[in-house]
Amino acid sequence: GGGGGSNVPLGAALALVSGGTYAFYLLYLDKSGLKNSHPVRVNFFTTCAQTLMLFLFGAVGGSFRFLQMTGRSFALAALISLCNGVLAFYLLQVGVKNTGAPTAAILSTFEPITGMAVGCLLLNERMTPAKAAAALRILAGVLLLSLLPEKGEKTGQTQENACQIPVDVV
Repeated sequence: GGGGGSNVPLGAALALVSGGTYAFYLLYLDKSGLKNSHPVRVNFFTTCAQTLMLFLFGAVGGSFRFLQMTGRSFALAALISLCNGVLAFYLLQVGVKNTGAPTAAILSTFEPITGMAVGCLLLNERMTPAKAAAALRILAGVLLLSLLPEKGEKTGQTQENACQIPVDVV
């Protein structure tokens, strides 16, 4: 399992764009005050917007095949929606509220490791040396980031003003 595609640069570019959209979501959730809204409410409205956008993309792109789906397809789509859309976003919002966007973003880098573990345990995928090395690098990076002092910890800079542009630069 886990074979590569024929257009690696496109896949890498799309993965970077995806990471950027998640970074924006985390920061916006944290800084806009949405993290203080009830997670079910935020999840409801984001899911409605996602549903509308996916319907429009599918209808325009010709990939919307709602009537051709089988019962099993609907069940799998519901399961994925529950795990990915509802539970994951709910827990992410609670995480951002409790730890802040930067920490939640760092900890969310465990996702590939979780994916590898689930693939091995449930889908009988092989753990290759390359996958193991990648998992170790992710763990080392998270450990390194969690052990480094926060920016401004030595200078007394607060988290609120850590991202502001200094006046003498402008």
